[in-house]
Amino acid sequence: MSSPINAILTGTFTTGATLAPVLISLPSGATEFKIRNETDYTAHAATIIEASGQASSTVNTARVSTGSGANPNVLTDTILLTGGFTFVSDTAGQNPGPAIAITGINQINHPLALSATTGGIGDVIRVYGTTGMLQIAGMDFSVTAVNAGVSQTLGFLDASGFAAPATAGFYRKLPYQGTSVTNPGIAASPRYYPRVRYITGITQANPAVVTMSVAHDFQVGEKVRIIVPPEFGMTEINNYLATITAIAHSATVNTITLDIDSTAFTAFAFPTSALAATGIRFAQVVPVGEAAINTVALPVANSLDDATRNASINGVIIDTSVLVASKTYSWIAKKGLSI
Repeated sequence: MSSPINAILTGTFTTGATLAPVLISLPSGATEFKIRNETDYTAHAATIIEASGQASSTVNTARVSTGSGANPNVLTDTILLTGGFTFVSDTAGQNPGPAIAITGINQINHPLALSATTGGIGDVIRVYGTTGMLQIAGMDFSVTAVNAGVSQTLGFLDASGFAAPATAGFYRKLPYQGTSVTNPGIAASPRYYPRVRYITGITQANPAVVTMSVAHDFQVGEKVRIIVPPEFGMTEINNYLATITAIAHSATVNTITLDIDSTAFTAFAFPTSALAATGIRFAQVVPVGEAAINTVALPVANSLDDATRNASINGVIIDTSVLVASKTYSWIAKKGLSI
């Protein structure tokens, strides 16, 4: 004879002015999940008022209830086949998403990857198998803007100096990513922090400012090693051990400032697509520890203790299709088990 055990957790969150997926961390996991738009519920708005999903359902689907905009507000139920809920069981064990065809990547600052299937803002995607632009083939990027069904912006890359566009290729969504390019580190993470990040630019300045292709969660005071292969220029900075003195995050900026004077160094630049075809390594920021600055905020070094911290997560990722910007939501998660 078995006995059912049911656990119920509740909470609230508020969406930002720019929608991004929301992760609800649930250490015990969940079998059912439901959200309610409390702002529009009380205002009798004609928006999605409630949405629910089950772990046994198809990934990223949801049952939604949309209001009529009248008082009383009559709700109409429909099923979303995409843009719903993804139940995550240990983010470190998730596989990349399916291969999605890219029909082009243009030569601009923050280039557009053209595809009939687009991700969400905050997704991390790996671009590969490109025809042209081989210098970024295999590189990971944060998606910083989306034109649904048309294109997604590869954040923090200036491709305006590339000789030719990419005319084809593929991308896969990676399961470990931040849900926000302005507030990284709040969503599904790799099992162990900190992370290596690919470099897309380094300034010739004092101090040097490094731009990376994926939203980072480095902190002031961390020690990092800068790896710059000869194909990317600025070989003078290769293998430098530096301390992060400032950080910046936005939809267009993703940088760390280092205690390095790179004014007299040669310029950092991507190799040509033809050179990349012969095989290259990407420039990288590799975290190696924290600085002993001897201040109240940073009194001692921790010798990279963070690298042994398991940061994998169980929970539910709420996609933007069931959310409305700048609203307060309540949520309820249920976990059922028979013993």
